[in-house]
Amino acid sequence: MSETPARNRERPRVGVVGCGAVAAYGHLPALQRLGHRPAVLVDPRLDFARALAERFGVPRVAADLAEVMPDLDAAIVAAPPALHAELSLPLLAAGIQVLVEKPLAIHAADARRMVETAAAAGARLAVGHQRRFLFANRWIEAAIRGGALGDIERVTVAEGRNWRRTSGNAVPGTAWTRPAYWNPNLPDCGGGVLRDRGPHCLDLLLWWLGPVRSLDYADDAEGGLEADLRLELRFERGATAVVELSRRRDLRNTVRIEGTRGSLEANWDRNELLRVTPDSLRRLGFPVAEGAADGDAGPWAPGGPGERLVADWLAAIAQDREPFASGASALPAVELLDRCLAARRPGRGPLPTPAPSPAARSAPSALRGKTVLVTGATGFIGGCLVERLAAEGVRVRAAVRRFRAAARLARFPPEVVEMREFDLAATDSEKALDDLVEGCAAVFHLALDLESSSANLAGAERLGAACARRGVRLVFTSSYTVYGPYPDGPLSESRPEERDSPRRSANAAAELALARLRRDRGLEAVVLQPTIVYGPFSTHWTDPQARALLAGRLVLPSPGDGICNAVFVEDVVSALLLAAVKEEAVGETLLVSGPEHPTWLEFHAAYAGLLGRPDAVRLLPRQEIERRLRRRYLRRLARWARRRPLLRKPLGRVKRAGVRTLARLRAEVRRATRRRDGSIASFVAAPRRRAGQGETLPSLRHLGEFSSRCRVEIAKARRVLGYEPAFDLARGMERTGEYLRWAYGFRIGSDGASAPGPEERPPAEAGFARPTESAKGEGSPPSAGSGSSA
Repeated sequence: MSETPARNRERPRVGVVGCGAVAAYGHLPALQRLGHRPAVLVDPRLDFARALAERFGVPRVAADLAEVMPDLDAAIVAAPPALHAELSLPLLAAGIQVLVEKPLAIHAADARRMVETAAAAGARLAVGHQRRFLFANRWIEAAIRGGALGDIERVTVAEGRNWRRTSGNAVPGTAWTRPAYWNPNLPDCGGGVLRDRGPHCLDLLLWWLGPVRSLDYADDAEGGLEADLRLELRFERGATAVVELSRRRDLRNTVRIEGTRGSLEANWDRNELLRVTPDSLRRLGFPVAEGAADGDAGPWAPGGPGERLVADWLAAIAQDREPFASGASALPAVELLDRCLAARRPGRGPLPTPAPSPAARSAPSALRGKTVLVTGATGFIGGCLVERLAAEGVRVRAAVRRFRAAARLARFPPEVVEMREFDLAATDSEKALDDLVEGCAAVFHLALDLESSSANLAGAERLGAACARRGVRLVFTSSYTVYGPYPDGPLSESRPEERDSPRRSANAAAELALARLRRDRGLEAVVLQPTIVYGPFSTHWTDPQARALLAGRLVLPSPGDGICNAVFVEDVVSALLLAAVKEEAVGETLLVSGPEHPTWLEFHAAYAGLLGRPDAVRLLPRQEIERRLRRRYLRRLARWARRRPLLRKPLGRVKRAGVRTLARLRAEVRRATRRRDGSIASFVAAPRRRAGQGETLPSLRHLGEFSSRCRVEIAKARRVLGYEPAFDLARGMERTGEYLRWAYGFRIGSDGASAPGPEERPPAEAGFARPTESAKGEGSPPSAGSGSSA
């Protein structure tokens, strides 16, 4: 080993390379709390680097790492994963100590070079595996190593969040406007869920269980970036592990370990053990360092695992020892990632793309090989439409406002689904809109801003004008809610006088605007008005019902004989494709619904049966429901106030301050009540609320809809489009059941006591989930005045 260059180990000059999100909310605050001010920030985007330097008092910024290397003793590499090896290798070769974010590198060969270079230069290389610093995970490792659980037989890991429901594209004050994994250079991209969450997961499993003998790996990538995966591992010591990771569904987010002497379940991203059996295991003590520091407030909270990771790395430099999360110890996880990808077999996700109905089979052939534009592609109907188009050989251009919500689209390669960052409501440039529409054979407009009716109207008008200029057909997805309040009896397009006022309905106003564009500028426009659209991934009429039924009982107004004009999502997609190619459809407005008219009781009872809770739907008199809703008026008023622009900022500050204060108090109480001798006795989480103990009430708006006897007629869609719905309620629910078992299987048929979903709240607070995504055409979404929110 060559001699280490003379560098300051006691007080190293640290540079932070990469000014993205993790540097802003993680490394820089941690260094600040540890009393260590960085010497320089390095990022080619100097404006972002300067903003962070001013915020954290860093004296220098640079765009090029090479120019500052002579002035560094240590560096934190927080750049995108594809750059980890490229940036770290010259630092390590120069004897500079390096802490690199996970994964160590994208490819195992690069990771090995980094480890070998660090060893040759005498540099200390650490990796951002902060989960190793959680007390619970260290206790688990000690329990396994000490034989407290006996021989480990089976490990089950389920970690996933539905990223459609996460907020925002950007982290304020940083350069992170979109995640690095949307890099179109797929071979070098750090992007799918395997390389995003996989390094943490595999690092802990290898730490606990040792080397892997064999594996079986499948994911749902269609040439792009996987959003869901299933991995089966067989370890040399005899244990087996099943790992599921997801960006499209809410999973248990725990690890379960079963041994011959005992078992446990833990949330390994937080300091929380949910179950330990037998009870005698709670009293066992192990020599675990760092005590019982709490990670509930997040991995980079004060005193949390991220801060302890940085502190350990700095201590390793000062003491000239290996860091606890060293590069050499992290290398097996990167090698295992490569093994997974080499053994990959395709998995189609929850459902295969269904065959279209006979009437719709001619529609894709007219579009095959052409390009179409889809707005609202990250939404429920938009995602299903994109998958159908891609399966039929149609190139898709997807206008995406929030890349974090696009995991479903990113499964396809850019040559199949081209994602363009575009906010239709915020763009009034004719050139930008013309560029978006240029070269498209058809435009499907499904985008919806749930917070601004004026933005929806402006977006439809601008897009319609661009289509008129380019001679492109526009298929606009409105909603049958423009006819509300609904008549008791048949409803068809022949009664335009019953449509809602454009002053109150953005969809009605948009329909009139498109009609003017057709009359004045020759726009080829078709308006579809879907009814209650349900099916896989529905954020209005499937997922909220499932969460409510799994949390308790779902209440409907008696006698439960209101008509539900339900339509399965694949039938809506078929109608969209027909509207894009049928000449007879131009200038028409068409209702789209299913082949039958079940009652709302039958609709919700079908979900209850699929979820194994046949008695979970309850009927109450409308007056009783209204009385209960009135008691929640203040909550609805608070939600209304938070949405007002003038009140949002001050209320947001108050809310954030209150949340931070409560989190600190909770952490202090838990720390004060825990034992410090390494025992787990006071570390097991308190029992959770058992599933099935609460009720979900409909909103005031839905009380009327759930009692309506309106029957939507689709004779015109049949005549003009040749539309014929292929899914009655039984067949649609059969396919929806496949999705529910995939998305909620860990909660179906169990008490749910130890594994509540990440979005679960006390049943009295769960509602028909206020929609949060830019998708439309799903009937009338639950209003903000619902009995509760989710």
